[in-house]
Amino acid sequence: ESVSWKFGSISLSFPGTPATGKAKLQYGARPEIQHKFREPEKRPAAVISNAFTLAVLSPILLLLVAWMRVGVNLNDFNKGGLNGILFLAGLIAIMLIYAYFWLASNMFSTIKLLTLVGIPTFIFGNRLLAGMAAQS
Repeated sequence: ESVSWKFGSISLSFPGTPATGKAKLQYGARPEIQHKFREPEKRPAAVISNAFTLAVLSPILLLLVAWMRVGVNLNDFNKGGLNGILFLAGLIAIMLIYAYFWLASNMFSTIKLLTLVGIPTFIFGNRLLAGMAAQS
C-alpha cells in the first residue's frame, strides 16, 4: 500500500497569443569583434640581460678552473674505448636537451628525450666504470 501526501499545488497561466517581434538573425553576418590585447611587458635593458647571462654561465667557468687546479685526470677515458666516447656523448646530449627545454620545449617532450638519451648514457657509463674497475 503506497503513501500519498499532498505537498502543494501549482497554477500556470500562459498568454493567449505569442509575442511577435523581430526574429533574431541566426545565420547572417554579425558585427566584427574588436579584441583588445594588453600591452606587452617592457624588457630589461641589454646590460641587465647580458649581466644575468654571465652570472648564469659563470659556474661553468668556475667548474673548469676548479678542475684545472685540482688536476682532473681524463686519461682513463682512453681505456674505456667506445663506451667512454658514447658516455661523454650522452652527457653532452643531456645538457643540450636541458638547453632545448629552457629555450623552446615543454616538460613532457623533454622527459621523452631525456628517457631516450638517459637510458643508453646510464648503460654506457656503467660499462665504462665496470671496465675501468676490471683493469685496475
